[in-house]
Amino acid sequence: MSTHPTALTNAPHTRNTLPPLIRQHVSPPQGATPVVRRPRLLRPLDQAAGRHRVTLLIAPAGAGKTTLLRSWAEGRIAEGATVAWVSLAPLLDAPLTFVGMILAALRHAGALPADVPEWAQYRRPAPPPASLLRASDPSLLPPLAWALNCVAERAAPLTLIIDGYQLIADPATHEVMGLLIAHAPPQLRLVIAGRAEPALPVARLRANGSLTDIPAEALRWTLAEAEQLLAPAGLGQRQVAALVDYTEGWAAGLYLAGLALRPAAGRAPELDEFLAGHPFVLDYLRDEALDHQPPQLQAFLLKSALLPELCPGRCEELLADGDPSRPDEPRSYGGHPSGQAALAALAHRSLFVTPISRRPGCYRYHPIFAHMLREELARRFPHWVEPLRRCIGEPQPRSIAPPARRAPATALIEPLSGREREILDLMEIGCSNRDIAARLSIVEGTVKTHVKHIFGKLGARNRTEAVAIARSLQIIA
Repeated sequence: MSTHPTALTNAPHTRNTLPPLIRQHVSPPQGATPVVRRPRLLRPLDQAAGRHRVTLLIAPAGAGKTTLLRSWAEGRIAEGATVAWVSLAPLLDAPLTFVGMILAALRHAGALPADVPEWAQYRRPAPPPASLLRASDPSLLPPLAWALNCVAERAAPLTLIIDGYQLIADPATHEVMGLLIAHAPPQLRLVIAGRAEPALPVARLRANGSLTDIPAEALRWTLAEAEQLLAPAGLGQRQVAALVDYTEGWAAGLYLAGLALRPAAGRAPELDEFLAGHPFVLDYLRDEALDHQPPQLQAFLLKSALLPELCPGRCEELLADGDPSRPDEPRSYGGHPSGQAALAALAHRSLFVTPISRRPGCYRYHPIFAHMLREELARRFPHWVEPLRRCIGEPQPRSIAPPARRAPATALIEPLSGREREILDLMEIGCSNRDIAARLSIVEGTVKTHVKHIFGKLGARNRTEAVAIARSLQIIA
């Protein structure tokens, strides 16, 4: 989606004093995604910014972090508050450029004078590359101290939003951010958004009450919010409810569904086609989530794609096997042979994993993310598929009669999603589609779609056959 900076400033006279390249980093990106007001999230943001020095918003790609913060910032400014914004990029990952962008954002918001006094300017006859500067470089301290002093002299509070913090990797830049947090005057409130918990003293800040979190789960879209978002697509309530259930409230999935399902040339939207995995969504996840990871983590993601549940022991087996087609491949993930370490890396990077409450220490992939990983596994490394299936468990013949030696649940070529397993459990005890919908708080049409997928994955023709096959594969007891 194309992005254009939106005017987010209380000081119109400063708008044209910054070069365009800098201006685009001190304004939130303005894309085609419609901004839907979400009062249930705006209120917690107001409360967090009013009570805590730092508000942390960590969530996966496409969860709606930037859109939410843009909506909140615009509302705050409309009420007369001062809000500064920094959109980070890899080129800003150096102490000098990071400090410069912070100052530019504060000036753009009208919180700093247009001219920096001579004593506060960064001066060095022949500056080295920015990557060689350290946060302890005394030349960086005067401009940062001047900016914080200016903020401290303000009577009104000021909010500084820093978006995309996962792009910061230089320890020296983290150190600068730590100094900014440690020495922020009471008037300054910081909101940090990213896809991974930052390398900052987060635990200490939480413990002393200086930091609060907006959990990623809170960003999941409700049915009412999704109906507003998808209104231009002309979808009915049942279709929207099915999409909310399928995407688990994931913002980018819902928005892309709206684009894909708009009627064209009199053709009715094909919801089942989208639920089977639309290229719009799978391409987004591959580009934004998978391709940005280190090679070893990408390999682990693809190897674990066939697992319905990610538990340390099973993940350790996959890590110990290395590349099934190359015995000489290193048999560890990032130097850590522990499956628990690999799962911790997925959780730390917000890679679409959800803890399984009934199995502490275990996770599951978001069903759409798992779908993308399985497609990528087959496309990139087709020679891995059969060895991985053997590692996980051989598939058994699709027979109603239980085989003498039962295969584990992971024998399916395409494992059942968490929701499908819930529905299968209810099918086993004789619940109708209507009963299942009531128990799971979803619409009956969504249940029918899931039942259809269960039949397809199990190779069953009806409920009785599906339950029998599931029992033979030990999916259900």
